[in-house]
Amino acid sequence: DALLERLKYEKTIDIYGHVTLLRAQRNYIVQTEEQYIFIYEAINEAIQSGQTEVSA
Repeated sequence: DALLERLKYEKTIDIYGHVTLLRAQRNYIVQTEEQYIFIYEAINEAIQSGQTEVSA
């Protein structure tokens, strides 16, 4: 959510930098290449679809 908010207001995101900040709070939060790929794909899908919320 934080990355999408930043994209919305600043028109730029830094996934690696954001994960680095998260690691300061939670060690080992993203550890593998597959996890980074998942993040990139999820962000890309949100950008492409414009839909970032799921209705209840």
